[in-house]
Amino acid sequence: MSLSGDGSYSLFSGRGLRHTECAYYFMIPELSRIIPKISALFGKSPDSLHVAPMRHGSVERESVWRVTVDGQNYALKQHIVASPIGDSAFTPFEVESAVLSTLRDAGCSVPTIVWRSDADFCLLLDWRGESTLDDLAQAAPLGSLNAVTTNALGEFCQIEKSFADRRADLAPFVYTLDYPAYLRQTMQGIIDRGRKTMGYLAQLCGAPSASDLDELWSNLAPSLHGNSGTLGALDYNARNVMVDVNSISFVDFGGIGWDWSERRIVQYFNSLGSNREGGNFINLLNQEVIGAYANRALTYRSGISEEDIFVQLDYHNILFYLSVVHRLLEAVAQPTREKNRALLNGWGDAEARLARALEILVNSELSDDPSAQQIREWVLPFL
Repeated sequence: MSLSGDGSYSLFSGRGLRHTECAYYFMIPELSRIIPKISALFGKSPDSLHVAPMRHGSVERESVWRVTVDGQNYALKQHIVASPIGDSAFTPFEVESAVLSTLRDAGCSVPTIVWRSDADFCLLLDWRGESTLDDLAQAAPLGSLNAVTTNALGEFCQIEKSFADRRADLAPFVYTLDYPAYLRQTMQGIIDRGRKTMGYLAQLCGAPSASDLDELWSNLAPSLHGNSGTLGALDYNARNVMVDVNSISFVDFGGIGWDWSERRIVQYFNSLGSNREGGNFINLLNQEVIGAYANRALTYRSGISEEDIFVQLDYHNILFYLSVVHRLLEAVAQPTREKNRALLNGWGDAEARLARALEILVNSELSDDPSAQQIREWVLPFL
């Protein structure tokens, strides 16, 4: 779950797709073996299929292609990892195949498997549109996106509920971890990073004091640790939400496991605009769309109230952007380190990125929680 969105990829990309009129696939050894199988499926000659690589902004993705047959588009995905990861019993290809079939049967808006090749670890999927939510957020006025975001959160609810309802069926495909210990350790790391970042900002402006920060962070921690995880996808970012004219779909289910709903939502609905000229952070969450989510989520999520959902989303959003600030400061301080160089290449102007992250921290009032409001007040001097 890379903050840059580059740790793993969406199946589709809406910008900069290149069609080729030649037999592009002969340039790629894997495609030279796979495309003839697909052409046989449709009763066509291989030369009649148009194949184009997917792109995320300026970056061309490997192992994901658009295949056009008689004017009809499909997405071809080949899983690079051909063996189970860790102690898992299934490969990512097998996991995604099973999860997509299960979610489709449950009425979720996810890609349909048109064809699969176990030997090649390939899925041919129906086309889910030209634009990702990341594309749309970077191009459209923020005020115009409430309806899209609300509809997408509705689809998220359908998927989340289906994971809960079909937990037993999906259990064999869950990534193997000691989830209580993993989530506890992960949350503590997120909390500690946020506290460290706030401490650094406090040093720059002379306030708040370390004791004030410690007291506030001690108030945040129990609530965050007390929130239960839900079963769902383990790769969540705005490039994995496809927006078509009449539908919204979620893609990329090669790994599933337990995580917090609020963390998934924050990362699905914050556009990073990576590898895009002029790209910057766009937060699509506000109290109106969170309210719509809460109304639906409370029908299937137990042990949580509407107020809890608002506060948890507010906390997760704050900690997400404090993590962003931490990564940017670290990258600027040590720009030659490989991971920092990749981050700066993907995000572009670090100063503009930092300014936007701080702006979102201050202005995204997702709840009326006093601790969240206090953090926003402390960050305000940096705008």
